[in-house]
Amino acid sequence: MTSRLRGLRRLVVEDIFLIAESLSALLRDYGCDVIGPVAHLERGLDLAREGRLDGAILDVDLHGKLSFPIADALNQRAIPYFFVTGYSEDIFPAKYQDMPHLGKPFKAADLEQMLLREFARVA
Repeated sequence: MTSRLRGLRRLVVEDIFLIAESLSALLRDYGCDVIGPVAHLERGLDLAREGRLDGAILDVDLHGKLSFPIADALNQRAIPYFFVTGYSEDIFPAKYQDMPHLGKPFKAADLEQMLLREFARVA
């Protein structure tokens, strides 16, 4: 099942080192090429605008800055993504209320299901 993810380039935007490393390791285990992890809004935005990507996983809060500008850049390029967050849904602006997100903490199986569901069109 995870072979459908092999070779896909995934941007990881997460500012908590241990979570970033866990996400990246899981993605590599699934055969993805990991871009990042990136911990800062500005670098994530640069990669979202210009990087060769098949998808992205975005933490909502990056050192006190919200990652929604990264999501906007990904939307402009039609690159699929989803959010990971420990915050409630109240933090999402109206246009992101229906975007997929995975609550922290999450299990590897939950991440795999989200990856397959949200990135199936490129897998």
